[in-house]
Amino acid sequence: MKKIKVISCILTVALMALIFFFSSQTAEVSSKTSSGLTQKIAEFIVRIMKSGDADEIRHTIHNLIRKTAHFTLFFMLSVSVANTVFQLFGTEKLRLFIYTSVFCLVYAITDEIHQIFVPGRAGMVRDVIIDLFGAMIGAGVFLLIRYLCKRRKENDL
Repeated sequence: MKKIKVISCILTVALMALIFFFSSQTAEVSSKTSSGLTQKIAEFIVRIMKSGDADEIRHTIHNLIRKTAHFTLFFMLSVSVANTVFQLFGTEKLRLFIYTSVFCLVYAITDEIHQIFVPGRAGMVRDVIIDLFGAMIGAGVFLLIRYLCKRRKENDL
């Protein structure tokens, strides 16, 4: 059981470090990371539709991918934080949801503040909201999985 607690803590810190790493990238580097993929998707859509402006489609997809990345990273962080809180303190249900959501919200705010100091980047309230939404969904999914596992275990007895 102690290994699970340690692994859970390490995973949480690793995800926080990954988010910090992405936030530390300049606007140019960050944009290049997602640009190649979005360009290929835009060209594919234009080919299928046989019309449209690839640049306009690329811009739309680029924003969608970047916002989806925010949601996904904070979803994963939230699941990890929820598991860590559960493993360390045994907290469940509403308290676990609140602790996890507040932790992720604070981290999202500090992440956006951090971006203010990175060349070409800016802190955005919209990104904090997306991060919080991802975190809340992640905490909810964690609790749902815990509930289903607990229920299955009870039914097997």
